[in-house]
Amino acid sequence: MMHSGIAIILPHRERYQQSGGGAVAFCVHDIATYSRYLPQLHVFGDPIDAPFDLPPFEGVPLAPPTFRRRTLRYLLSIRKRMKTFRPSLVEVHNRPLIALDQLRHSTGYPVLLYLHNDPLNMRGFVDVRTRKELLDRGGYVVGVSDYICRRMLEGLEDHPNRNRVVVNLNGVDTAQAVFNEPIEKRKEILYVGRLIPEKGGLIYAQAMRQVLEAAPDWKAVMIGALKFDEPGRMKPYDSEVLATMKSLGERGEIAGYMTREQVLARMRAAELVVIPSLWEDPCPLVAIEAMAAGCAVVTTRRGGLPALVQDTGVLIDDVTPEALTHEILALLGDEARRRDLQVLAADRAHKDLDVRITSGRLDDLRMSMLSWPIDHGHAVFGNTASLLP
Repeated sequence: MMHSGIAIILPHRERYQQSGGGAVAFCVHDIATYSRYLPQLHVFGDPIDAPFDLPPFEGVPLAPPTFRRRTLRYLLSIRKRMKTFRPSLVEVHNRPLIALDQLRHSTGYPVLLYLHNDPLNMRGFVDVRTRKELLDRGGYVVGVSDYICRRMLEGLEDHPNRNRVVVNLNGVDTAQAVFNEPIEKRKEILYVGRLIPEKGGLIYAQAMRQVLEAAPDWKAVMIGALKFDEPGRMKPYDSEVLATMKSLGERGEIAGYMTREQVLARMRAAELVVIPSLWEDPCPLVAIEAMAAGCAVVTTRRGGLPALVQDTGVLIDDVTPEALTHEILALLGDEARRRDLQVLAADRAHKDLDVRITSGRLDDLRMSMLSWPIDHGHAVFGNTASLLP
């Protein structure tokens, strides 16, 4: 049977475009850009007007509304399209049930599930039997951090196919000029992220009120998709963050939404980036970008952050405004340590967290999967320990 190439399946509602694209879309695009399989890659997702130029993108309309759930209609549309596309490999991002459906209906191609978030928070995957079925059927799993892989294998630690679950850390293009041009750092402390409680924006704002009282020559900058200019859409949490940031006066800047390029430029010029995650953050691009930009990173010991940052930043256990204030003031008062962390962070990002490394590891995995023999629709996998970063 002739195959058409490698099919990359995006989650429903993930917009594969530069403006308004989500973290998964940017990860897929960045990794694909440096893939040696680029001519064979095809991305499938919801129809959009202006997708990324490469790899080729195809919008898949939802199946007719026989079912109420749009996610199920999307799954059925993908199933139907793969039958005509006839892929050599299917790579499903963040949607375990689509990956499992592909394995159940595969005509011989292997299936890879790429997890960017905790699989136990995804529909149908908290049940260990579902995760076991995916491995039993020959499915392969990539997690963006060791934390994600441990969650995938919860209850399956002794599964004979557990070596099919491997880590591939996210990466950024560290060769970009913004990460390499010399620049004089400004006394700015950045927060970059959505304004949702689990990202810790309020804790950042509250800590900045205390930090700037002790260090009046510094400035706090909040960058993110805020709705402060739309009072009717603000929630109580938004209002509290806004009030706290406004209390900083001229030393507090609410930058709102910025393009990715603008964010990277602000990072490059800043001394510190604070990532006060209250949730088990898997492998945030903002942390890698901050490190590549030569920022000292202050973050939390949650999810994949400890393994990502390692000893190149400050990790806190007690995620409170007081604990954050203490660590930030310690860095502001110790320029030598701050400079050391900035150098260490940039060095780790450039050497270990470049997107070319991420892309190369994924390509090695794809090559192994494409070379595996197929037996009754199930891939026969070999030892993959060498794929671990």
